[in-house]
Amino acid sequence: MFESIGSLVSQYGLWGVFLASFIGNAIPYSAVPYVAFILAYSATSNITNELAIAIAGGGGATLGKVLIFLVSNLGGKKASKESKENVELFLSLIRKKYIGFIIIVLFALTPLPDDVIYVPLGIAGYKFLSFLVGVFIGKFLLVLIVSILGKGAYSVIEFSLNSNLIVPGMILLVVVTFYLILMIFYLDWKKVIVVFSEKGFFAATSEFLKEMLLILTFRHENLRKRLFKKK
Repeated sequence: MFESIGSLVSQYGLWGVFLASFIGNAIPYSAVPYVAFILAYSATSNITNELAIAIAGGGGATLGKVLIFLVSNLGGKKASKESKENVELFLSLIRKKYIGFIIIVLFALTPLPDDVIYVPLGIAGYKFLSFLVGVFIGKFLLVLIVSILGKGAYSVIEFSLNSNLIVPGMILLVVVTFYLILMIFYLDWKKVIVVFSEKGFFAATSEFLKEMLLILTFRHENLRKRLFKKK
């Protein structure tokens, strides 16, 4: 796969950058270092317009994340009525003061494992247009920075391709996402909101941490009802 994507970028130029970015982002928790290939392309190609590379790479990456978002969104629509009510409370929190939008941009812009947050947002039914714009802004800026820093990129490429930590990293990301999804569906967001309105930020944070610990240890009442409900 590495060789095929590398060939796409080297042979097809900007279209290769677009396709490599799409493939690298359309596969959940993908180990494909598309950014490394863009670094190499920027360092060796004759194209001096970094904006063109950023648009091609950012557009492909955004399209890949949109695919993951839509698939996750379809999965979220099959949730139970009780879970959907909890999800609505979660969404009411992340929509305040553009918190969700800022998180989307930051995860798209940085090397953070963005599927960890994008999959839960898709399941929760986050607003599609806001997601689309936020991801594109972040990915565009990321590819722009990468293309500018293209020179001296080969050490990064070598590390990305030869790293032995890719598979354990992917497993860790899947586990983290699993727990995030559990938190969104089963954490008592209503209780957190009530504590926030009555006692303030610090009390709400304490309550949130307590709820999170119960989820992590599978001792939360909402989760236990779901796992051990009588059929």
